[in-house]
Amino acid sequence: MMYLKIIILILSLIILFLIFKKKAESFLVVRPKHRNLVFTSAGDQSNFVSHWLNDKHNRNFDIWVVYYGNSTSDKYKKDVDYWERRKGSKFQNFYYLWKKFNQQIKSYQKIFILDDDIVFKTKDINKCFQMSYKYNLWLLQPSFLPTSKLSFDINKKRSNSILRYTNFVEINTPLFDISVLEDIMEKYDPILVGWGIDLLISWVLINRSDYKPNKIAILDNVSCINPHDSAKGNIREISKLQSTKKRFEVYHQFANKNHVNFTTNDIKTYQHLYM
Repeated sequence: MMYLKIIILILSLIILFLIFKKKAESFLVVRPKHRNLVFTSAGDQSNFVSHWLNDKHNRNFDIWVVYYGNSTSDKYKKDVDYWERRKGSKFQNFYYLWKKFNQQIKSYQKIFILDDDIVFKTKDINKCFQMSYKYNLWLLQPSFLPTSKLSFDINKKRSNSILRYTNFVEINTPLFDISVLEDIMEKYDPILVGWGIDLLISWVLINRSDYKPNKIAILDNVSCINPHDSAKGNIREISKLQSTKKRFEVYHQFANKNHVNFTTNDIKTYQHLYM
């Protein structure tokens, strides 16, 4: 009889442990301090703390970091609101969080998914969020200063301009309204490491029934630096995960399979708002 009681007690303790563990996982993310979130996946060489959080007490956003580096310490954890350790690319890691903490992430209204090497300040990030609300945008990016690495000329800063409406935002600096992020994440597949994800996003948004040409924009009154590869020792962290050639091939296989027909030839500007 005594052994039976001991067994029942042990089983009860195990059940209670599992219940509390599940609750702890469900509420790992506390109530947001702000309605805006900045997300990045950061490695060992990132300087995002000194750039984005130079005025951290006056920011209008929370910041969530997935650390993919090799340090045994909880690098960056003390500087941010939410932190996890996980290998993977930026969008792979965001997708992981989207699945694991869906309701917590959806409690934010705007989400900035930034490469960890983008150079600009707290006030610039604040203004990007402000502009997104002011112009009721689904998606935006800050323009790139002339010293930046440019993959698309459309992203270069224009003088005497507030913003330009467009149909494309580059994957290194997209700021999303939460209302469209659900559609995008439903179409995204974590086999995609980097190349082409921005084309997929454009395709998803322009095919929404409520799409209008004034829902996506490049900001010229907020600019940042996208560093050249030479500033990073000519080593791209993403290439450690997958070569450029492989990323290109994987995306095009995905696009063909899913009939994603938005290409770089479809990128355009619709309208400027001038100073």
